[in-house]
Amino acid sequence: MARRSRGKPGGRQARATSRRKTSPTPATEAEVVQDAGGVGMEGAVAIITAIVLVVGLIFLDMELGRHYGKGFFF
Repeated sequence: MARRSRGKPGGRQARATSRRKTSPTPATEAEVVQDAGGVGMEGAVAIITAIVLVVGLIFLDMELGRHYGKGFFF
C-alpha cells in the first residue's frame, strides 16, 4: 500500500504563494543593431562544405577511372 503523506487532514496540500508584492518594472527600450551584411559564418561553412564534397566526388571518380575503368568523367 501507498504511504500517506503528512499534511492537512483530508488530503489537500497548502498552495504555494508568491512572496513578491510589487509589480515588475517595465522594460527599457533596447537599441537596434544593424547587421553588417555579407556572408556570415553559417554561409561560409556551407560554401566550404559544398566545395569539399564536389572535390571529393571528383577525386573518387578519378580513382575509379584510373583503377577500374568505370569513372564517369575520367
